[in-house]
Amino acid sequence: MNQPHLIFWKLCVLMAATSCLSLGPLQKFNYLLDQVWMGTRILWSSKNIHDVFDDPDLNERYGAKLRHIISIKEFAQDYGLTTDSSYESMVFPPNNQEVVSYLVVAAKPLSLQALSYSFPFVGRVPYLGFFDESDRNNYAANLKEQGYDIHLSQAGAFSLLGYLKDPIFPSMLTGNISQLAHLFFHELTHATVWKKNQASFNEHLAEFISITLTLEYLKSHNHVELYTKFQNLHHDLKLFHDWISQLKEELNLLFADTTLSDDEKLKRKSEIYNTAGKNSPPFRSHNFIGDITRWNNARLALKDTYSFRSDIFIAAYSCFKSDTLKEQTRAFLTTIQEKDFEDGQSKEDYLKSLCHESL
Repeated sequence: MNQPHLIFWKLCVLMAATSCLSLGPLQKFNYLLDQVWMGTRILWSSKNIHDVFDDPDLNERYGAKLRHIISIKEFAQDYGLTTDSSYESMVFPPNNQEVVSYLVVAAKPLSLQALSYSFPFVGRVPYLGFFDESDRNNYAANLKEQGYDIHLSQAGAFSLLGYLKDPIFPSMLTGNISQLAHLFFHELTHATVWKKNQASFNEHLAEFISITLTLEYLKSHNHVELYTKFQNLHHDLKLFHDWISQLKEELNLLFADTTLSDDEKLKRKSEIYNTAGKNSPPFRSHNFIGDITRWNNARLALKDTYSFRSDIFIAAYSCFKSDTLKEQTRAFLTTIQEKDFEDGQSKEDYLKSLCHESL
């Protein structure tokens, strides 16, 4: 059995065991059938990256970026990330589609808790993905009719968490060196460590590791200008996190207020979002807020999944004192791999407990 076919059947097994909240039996069957069909079409397009190098047209278009990926993978492996055989092939979606997956996030109008979906191995995640944009849009329209706040998004990359070999999509090769490093360090962290039912922690950990290693990678390869730009971007991300935290706090207080009617809460909710938009932080390089009219509870829930408090990760990471950043990162990741979350344990308490493991 050739490799794409083998991966396809593994994908079928994974998806067939999927249990998706808010999907009825027929919806679930149709969802699985569509995703498996589109998945196998994409996987059948797989080419080993060395075949890409040997193809003059493909090499001209992708060769330079693929060579950067090889360098980034070698760097990642030195710092304890699992690379195995991932990112050794490229896939070419039908119609030159640049988006890997179309996502929908939903939340009730008076809640910041995103509607979640449960998958084997992965656990619960606060979004549902589709290969086809129209399928995503139809499902989103149905949720909107039920009264949910809806946010539509898309992914240019994903990780199979080490269960299957991750391919490279053309959409993953559109950035500069710092963007490539950040993206692949993030996805390789997922392949190295994934805590079931801890989607927020998984994303925050991947962001922390990817930011840390991207800065180190750029510095070690003398990309001075890109290093400075990435530092500015990281500075803006911290401001964005603070903005999100303040907005969440105000909205949660509003939603918990038992003295107000739902209509009053909805009116006040709109006012809070509008005020937050006017209080945009002094970003250096990128405005992460944009048009405030596009914000709602679903979008806030998704952004909160990726926005994180770097200080609690830095504190835990600093407990693993070592002569080199390489050894420190390896020890940090190994400890997280071996230590599970306790029932009901928060991210903060889990990270604090890592310091005891480091002694």
